[in-house]
Amino acid sequence: MEAVISHAETHEAVYVRPAIVADDSKEAFYSTNVTINGSTQNITSKNQAESLHQALELFLGAPPSYENFVKKFCFPSFSQETKQSKYQLRKLEELYFFERYFAANCKAFFGALRPIPDTNLWGEIRSKSCKEECDVFAYRICKALIFNGLYAEKLRVAYKDNIQHMLRAEILLPSSIVEKMGEDKTEVVVRFCNEKLQNFFVQM
Repeated sequence: MEAVISHAETHEAVYVRPAIVADDSKEAFYSTNVTINGSTQNITSKNQAESLHQALELFLGAPPSYENFVKKFCFPSFSQETKQSKYQLRKLEELYFFERYFAANCKAFFGALRPIPDTNLWGEIRSKSCKEECDVFAYRICKALIFNGLYAEKLRVAYKDNIQHMLRAEILLPSSIVEKMGEDKTEVVVRFCNEKLQNFFVQM
C-alpha cells in the first residue's frame, strides 16, 4: 500500500487505518475512508485484508492484477529488496528511544500547532498501542530518517562533528505534505524536528 501511494505522490492519496464498527443488528465490520485527489470515499469490509484490497483497487483505478500491482510493486520473499527491508527494520529499532523521546515532546508541540502535520498518508501504525497523533508522527519521522540512510550511528557522528547540523524538509517530509502545510508551517515543523534531533544525539 505504501509503495502504491508513494508511486502516485503527485496525486492526493490517503488511506485511513480501518476501525471496527458495530451496527444496530450487532454485526461488526471494518470501516475506513480513502481519499483520492481530494475526493473521500468510505469503504466497509469484513476484515482488514479485504479493506486493503478495496483501497488498492481504488488507488490503482482497477482490480489489482499481475500487470498493475505485482509486476510493479512486489518482489520475491528471498530478494535484495527483502534483505534491505530487514536491514532498515533493524535500524528503525535502533531509533526506538529517540522515537519515544520525540513523541513525548510532540504532545506539547501539537497542542500549539493546529492543525497538526498529517504525515501518515498510509494509515500505518507501528502497533495497536501507537494510536496518538504524536506517536504516529514520531514513527513516520524515524522511518523518513531510515529511508534516507540516516541511521542512529550516522546521526551521532553528524551531531558530534557539528552540533548545529540541520536536516532539510525534503528529508523529513514527503513533498505532498510540504505542499499541503505551506512554507511557513513547514519551516516551524522542520525547525522543531531538528531541535529535538540535536538535543537527543548531541547528548549521546
